[in-house]
This record gives sequence, C-alpha cells and structure tokens, in this order.
Amino acid sequence: MKNTEAIINYNKIKFETDRLVIRRIKKADWQDFYEIMGNELTMNFLGRANTLEEVKGYVENQSNQEYHDFSGNYAIVLKEENKVIGQFGLEINSKHSKASISYLFNSKYWNKGYAIECAKYMVDYAFNEIKLNRIEADCVKENESSLKIFKKLNMNFEGEFKEARYNKRLNKFFDVVYYAILRSEYK
Repeated sequence: MKNTEAIINYNKIKFETDRLVIRRIKKADWQDFYEIMGNELTMNFLGRANTLEEVKGYVENQSNQEYHDFSGNYAIVLKEENKVIGQFGLEINSKHSKASISYLFNSKYWNKGYAIECAKYMVDYAFNEIKLNRIEADCVKENESSLKIFKKLNMNFEGEFKEARYNKRLNKFFDVVYYAILRSEYK
C-alpha cells in the first residue's frame, strides 16, 4: 500500500466550504491582495498598508513557494464572485503536533461570517485529517473581531504579553493575547 502523504501535491492543495475555496496563492491574485494589504483599515493592527510593489512581491514570493506539507498561506476565494477576499495562514510544527493559525480579510467582506467559516473548516481539518494535537492563535488585545472568532472556535485564553507588538504607523505598542485549543477539547 502506498503512503498517501507521499503522493499529495501540497502546492495544489485546495479546500472548499459552502461559500469559499481555500487554495494556494497564485500570481494572478495580486490585484485582490492589493485591495486587502494596501488598505489602512484592513492592516490597522498589522502596521501599515503595503505599497503595490510590496504586495506584488509578496504574491510573487508566495506563488513560487515549494510546499512540503500543509503549512503556508492560503488565498480565501469567495465562490460567488471568484475573488480573493482574504488570506488564511497555517503554520504547522510537526515535532510538537501543533499549528498556529492566522487570517486577514478585505474589509469590504467583514462581518459576513467568512472568517469563522474558513477558520472552523481549517481547524477541523487540522484536528481530524492532519491529526494535530493543538491549534494556537494570537492577536492584539484591541482586535475584538479576532477575539470573537477565537471564542467561536472554543479556544481558551492562555496569556497576555504586554506591549509585545509595535505599530510604527501609529507609534504605539499593543498588548498581544494568546489563545489555543486541544484536539481533546475540540467539538
């Protein structure tokens, strides 16, 4: 019997939910990513909006990645519009059977349930298909939208680091909060 892990092409991984396709980032995605990463509101807690050249470079880099597992950044595509509306990050630490998740959405698509739809699907996949033991996430304390998602995922508050993230644009330090959930706690 063949080892199924050996035949997976991680560069072509694609997931689907009712409304979303979650796939690797492609070069053609640069305009949609510029709408996301070039927007001050969207990037508020991450520093500053990126220039067009920075976004093109980022998308080029991401699309040229050679993946050897499920780790990496994924484009979140709204099926209805065939448009990239966000990014989902999954960074796996196989040695410790855990992953860190992150997400970023075009502000035009906030408060429509896309972030939780994507996050629930990916957390479920990480626990039930990849068989990870722990999923972690963090955000600045003021990011109430991310905190709501962590709670909807039934993640547990694990700690806070005071002034752990600096935002140069705002010339401000932010406190960062950490959440996690174990496979044994996942429902």
